Amino acid sequence: MLFRNMTNPLVSFVIPTRDRPIQLIRAVQSALAQTYPQVEVIVVVDGPDDLVLALLDDISSPALHIVPVPQPVGGAEARNIGIRYASGQWIALLDDDDQAMPDRIEQQLRRAHASRYPLPVVSSRFIAVLDSGEQILPRRLYRRGDPARYLFLRRSFRYGDGLLHTSTLLLPRTLMLSCPFLGGLRRHQDWDLILRLVTLPGVGIEMLPQPLARVQMQEQRTSVSTSPDWEFSLDWARERRRRLGRRAYAAFLATECMPRAAKVGASRRRQRALLRECLRHAWFSPRVMVLATAFFIRARKTARKAKAFSAAETTASRSDQ
Repeated sequence: MLFRNMTNPLVSFVIPTRDRPIQLIRAVQSALAQTYPQVEVIVVVDGPDDLVLALLDDISSPALHIVPVPQPVGGAEARNIGIRYASGQWIALLDDDDQAMPDRIEQQLRRAHASRYPLPVVSSRFIAVLDSGEQILPRRLYRRGDPARYLFLRRSFRYGDGLLHTSTLLLPRTLMLSCPFLGGLRRHQDWDLILRLVTLPGVGIEMLPQPLARVQMQEQRTSVSTSPDWEFSLDWARERRRRLGRRAYAAFLATECMPRAAKVGASRRRQRALLRECLRHAWFSPRVMVLATAFFIRARKTARKAKAFSAAETTASRSDQ
């Protein structure tokens, strides 16, 4: 690989941002504080934001580059803009509310240079900041095999079994230019990117066991669990069914679509149709069939509890009037 002949290749952090001024400054400072010396930080301001621009102007670092975008284009296209602007041979992705550990780039480049893949995609564990406290995720490291199965075939109800988080990814810039983020996706931008990248010649995933980022997941988990976008997720998975494979597709329906469909009150007919579609693709895998059925039952119970709680609150509110 060309980059392995370079002693200290330049690494470009790409941070898209919108309406998160305080969190963004922490993200930028973490990128500038790397133990690895050859780093630049590209901040793509996605739409008009005078406060963010003023705060960034206060950071006096020649490594910081600000790219204002006149009108919002969304996170995926904002990342693509930053990648095209970048000068580095490597791209380090970072969300504007997350932070990189000081030795992230040093550790990831070391793994990349030792990789057997010509075009390694390097990820790591991370510290997830949750409502309940902090956890180190994912619980299970990616080692080899199908990334779709790693991401979607859970071994329990708990979130965080298999993850490749955007804020942990280090990739060759040439790879990102040839396979950019898909603009227009409201969800699943990182999964979509990974699934397309691994189909390219010479690409392979490397994963470090140590946590190299702090990732804020309180709002993310809340929005994912309550979003009515389960239908968007279903359409996304159907379009990529062949790439996902039968097991991963069925597991995706079970873990991503069915719980959210139940929580937002989708009709029983639609929920049963989801379950049937899931089981139809998982009939040869007892593990996935058990997972799908268990998630369906659990989602229905959770939805009933939420409905009962809402009814109780309404009754209490009326009695107080």
